[in-house]
Amino acid sequence: MSIPVEPFRDDLDYLRAALSVLDLRIGLALVSARAAGFDPADDLRGLYIDEAEVTRLLKLEPGAGLWDGGRPDPDAQARLEKALAISSEKLAEREIASKQA
Repeated sequence: MSIPVEPFRDDLDYLRAALSVLDLRIGLALVSARAAGFDPADDLRGLYIDEAEVTRLLKLEPGAGLWDGGRPDPDAQARLEKALAISSEKLAEREIASKQA
């Protein structure tokens, strides 16, 4: 027997649920970016490219970039991926319940 899924009360309830999924996706992207050696908090990133950065970029394979270089912390990545899967599934279930209500 499955647990009944509560439909969204209103648009704001849906928006909050969707934004929580987006937050987890952004968290995963930040874990990957930091593992690749990029500092997402660097406000000046890209405004000035020094010689070391040019050399590093030229050594990359064509098409490689922010998401390709490093290995994220496996625990942090696994935790975020699990939370994202759960949140995405709940969001989809509530969307279906809302359409049926």
